[in-house]
Amino acid sequence: MVVLDVAVTDKSGRPVSNLTRSDFTITEDKTPQMTADFERPDQHRYSITTEDSKPGERERSGRSVASAVTILVIDCLNTEFTDTAYAREMVTKYLRTHGPRLAQPTAIMMIADTQLELVHDYTEDAGALEEALTRQAAEFPVRHGSSQIVGDLDRLQDTLNSLEKIAAANMNFAGRKNVIWISQGFPSLNLSTTNGLNRTAEGPDADLRRRLTDAVTTTANEMWDARLAVYTIDPRGLKVQGSSAMDVPTEMKTLESIAPQTGGKIFLNRNDADVAMANIVEDGSDYYTLSYYPKNTEWDGKFRSIRVTLARTDLEARSRTGYYAKAEQPDTDTKINRELAEAVKNPLAYRGLGMTVSYKVLGGTPRQARYTIAADRHDLGWKSAPGGERRCSVRVVAMSVSGKERAAKNDIKALEGAVKETRFEKDMGKPMLFTFTGDLPTDAAWVRVVVRDDKTGKIGSTDLNIVEAAGAKAR
Repeated sequence: MVVLDVAVTDKSGRPVSNLTRSDFTITEDKTPQMTADFERPDQHRYSITTEDSKPGERERSGRSVASAVTILVIDCLNTEFTDTAYAREMVTKYLRTHGPRLAQPTAIMMIADTQLELVHDYTEDAGALEEALTRQAAEFPVRHGSSQIVGDLDRLQDTLNSLEKIAAANMNFAGRKNVIWISQGFPSLNLSTTNGLNRTAEGPDADLRRRLTDAVTTTANEMWDARLAVYTIDPRGLKVQGSSAMDVPTEMKTLESIAPQTGGKIFLNRNDADVAMANIVEDGSDYYTLSYYPKNTEWDGKFRSIRVTLARTDLEARSRTGYYAKAEQPDTDTKINRELAEAVKNPLAYRGLGMTVSYKVLGGTPRQARYTIAADRHDLGWKSAPGGERRCSVRVVAMSVSGKERAAKNDIKALEGAVKETRFEKDMGKPMLFTFTGDLPTDAAWVRVVVRDDKTGKIGSTDLNIVEAAGAKAR
């Protein structure tokens, strides 16, 4: 099933919210498709766990209900240092103007010179986001500005990797995620072609073309599957000198191709990035959701073009422009282990499977801890079992990390849960509990717990700060 989030605006750019299913027509490669599901903007109310604590405070979480979420990404890897400073200033201004409670749960991320970093997870608390951004040290983009093709390709691959991490962590939960990407641009990237990506210093490279094509198609599909709508802002502001001042920079053309292909927009040649952010949040909050099953069932990996049109010609519809027709891969052990490994290394929290985790230090030699996972039963895949039971199964990874950010220990468990058929519906509002015991090295500062449901493939993760005292109360 292909899911489309569609923003509809009038000629003045104002959202239009009173349309019906019959007002929309979907075509795939010019072939009309039958709409399977239709949701109006007022039907989008999603619950999301938020991180309500400020840096240095005791960890506490809350719940928010919103139509969409916002992800602010400051791209330091592909942006001049001075422009990054301006971007941070504009984000701060936006937070102060639209706080203390933001309209949507908002997260701030930063693509540093070496990795994607989470500045603060989703919260509606503008003050918590501002404080976290203030504490985030500025980093000089060492690799930016290199004219070497190999250097550009490295940055491109790291940027793709960051996009993939954002998509993977935001899969299978809530609805539309509006990604505000603040960047000067990065080496040639187009989600439907690979032109410009297939040359090395020595000339065309067939293997490089294949690898980059695969990377682009995989990242693109994951972004679309996660329902990411990318909006791009050029932090360089308005250019007023020279005859070509209003020309679109080459790097921004690559971002310009991403935004419309995901249903977003591009903002450049303006000195009010904070206002642009507010416009994006408003634009991304009001949308319809349509879905369909493609009539073409040949999964040949080729790009398929999607177009959404309206019965009213005075309105504009924006949605993602297509997808790559790649067949879903079966859940082999190799695939599952890869997904778990990626989730363990991802600095972002996975929310596909709603859960909380508590622990109790048991002591002993080697030291151990007992973990209790409380999972949302609605996110688990249930099967009927003999004896009048419903069963579910999950795979769990608990990775202990030292204060020096070194992985100290990995525990991998396969766990099962069972519920009597007579209690199944009655207990759906209660969390499903899984417990396991694992080693907890004495130098462990925190533990990342990743849970993957065997049937649905949904993943949840959480990070636990470890209290050193043996026998610490469960948190």
